[in-house]
Amino acid sequence: MTVMLITHDLGVVAEMAQRVVIMYSGKVVEEGSVEEIFSDPLHPYTEGLLKCIPPRVDRRTDRLSVVKGASTESITFPKRLPLSSPPLSILPRNLH
Repeated sequence: MTVMLITHDLGVVAEMAQRVVIMYSGKVVEEGSVEEIFSDPLHPYTEGLLKCIPPRVDRRTDRLSVVKGASTESITFPKRLPLSSPPLSILPRNLH
């Protein structure tokens, strides 16, 4: 069975998913296994999302990190999605 989970909460992703696709401003920027993404994030947005995971209850903090960057307000979305689109640009895992 396959389930698509759309969330900013990578804590939930860590518990529920095997593969992860990270999107930023409507574009795929990184894809990999949960282990790859969590141990070696390649995109700054992925790093920012990982820093936003709340600490364990016994390591309480007053504030969570904030992901900085452009909001989707600057993006013009089409009224209707085309039937097909060109492949998205994804960071390959073998960049290092």
